[in-house]
Amino acid sequence: MPAIIAAQRLEIAPYWYLVAFVASWLIFRNTIRTRVPLYLSNAQAVEAIAEQLPTDRPFRFLDLGSGTGALLLPLARRFPNGIFVGIESAPLPLWWARWQAQGQPNLVYRSGDIFAESWQGYDFVYAFLSPAPMGRVARKARKELTPGAVLISNSFPLPDREPGRVQPLDEAGRRTLYWYPF
Repeated sequence: MPAIIAAQRLEIAPYWYLVAFVASWLIFRNTIRTRVPLYLSNAQAVEAIAEQLPTDRPFRFLDLGSGTGALLLPLARRFPNGIFVGIESAPLPLWWARWQAQGQPNLVYRSGDIFAESWQGYDFVYAFLSPAPMGRVARKARKELTPGAVLISNSFPLPDREPGRVQPLDEAGRRTLYWYPF
């Protein structure tokens, strides 16, 4: 109720409410269905992953729910020997990621469902989702990832599987990378 009263007193033109609704829908439209909000990877995650990527051989890297490209774009720039693919279902973050990645030949973003896309042939798969889909992520990884592939989960461990490595990204322990070799 206080927010409604405050909004009425601001005398904002009515179309701005529509603009705010459309923008929210373009960013968060699948959150109710997938139970995965927009989480953005930070510089610590980029650095921690970059330390583990090979520089002496080609590799393929898949980002599940790539959002605005905060992880893939800096990695693609640093590792020309890698092929980086992001899958995102929200239109506005996907548009932003594609716009930023123009001219980056080893980076592509796809619109789609992470569970409908194949994960076969990737050396690294990165997920920064939420606890809700992690059981499904674990099942698909067991089914599709080849021996030697690594699943990296930011902040949300896989159920019923011990990570090969646990790497805190901050001193408070709010963000942690879970490394799962397959």
